Amino acid sequence: MRTTEVSNAELSTINKYKNFGLRQSWLDVYLTERENFALTMSLGNKMIESGKAWFRQALLMEEKNCSPLKLLDLAELRGSDYQGLWDAIWFALSNRAAIVKWFVTTTKINQAYSSDDLFSLMGSGIKDVTKKGGISALKDMLTKSPFGIGNFPTVSLVMKGKLMIRVPHVVDDLALLYSLFVMARQAEQTSFSVSGLMVADFSAKYVSPIVAFAMSVADFKQQCQGLADRYGEFIHCNFTLGLDEIQIKTDQKSVDDVVDLMLNA
Repeated sequence: MRTTEVSNAELSTINKYKNFGLRQSWLDVYLTERENFALTMSLGNKMIESGKAWFRQALLMEEKNCSPLKLLDLAELRGSDYQGLWDAIWFALSNRAAIVKWFVTTTKINQAYSSDDLFSLMGSGIKDVTKKGGISALKDMLTKSPFGIGNFPTVSLVMKGKLMIRVPHVVDDLALLYSLFVMARQAEQTSFSVSGLMVADFSAKYVSPIVAFAMSVADFKQQCQGLADRYGEFIHCNFTLGLDEIQIKTDQKSVDDVVDLMLNA
């Protein structure tokens, strides 16, 4: 197994979750409490702090308070187990939560990893306690959310969760469109080549849907073309004559506009 040296600066925040992962049950609490989430009596103080960190990185909560972002409305309308919602959350975390970004850019598709394997992969550039905290939080999230225990997981769990296998995931169409807009905002650019989106690099500014969801290039291009045909005001694709360009029309539409599409689908 290849060992990747990772600096403390790159992954220093991965143990901020108090060993807790983002849980579906917490999302139910947030739906009920909303702005009062920090005062909820349904969770302990450490769970509340962890939940706020995860919800903010998942683009469900404002950065400076507990006010919900628009994506939470999708959970209220479709239910806290709605696959399109969790696809959107996974992509946000793949870009904004260092432990998830590291996981999707470092592990190989269809290969099983134990917690010890992940610990070794992080190398010696980061403190052991930091590595253990981040891996514990990741595993807790996978075992207590649709990411690992849903009907269409992004990570397959075997041996009662002792092994984690990143598997190709069929992404909800509008969740993919949402992901592309989140990616454009993260990257601070609107035009992308498919070949560039195939690169998995933890140090890069952004992670693409191809990497986050372990998608095949053919499936990604087909799905993007379908989105461009239906939502031309949001996205344009040019896959002819050897071109592989995708343009995200952030000058015309926003992430919240995509959420509106998801709410009205």
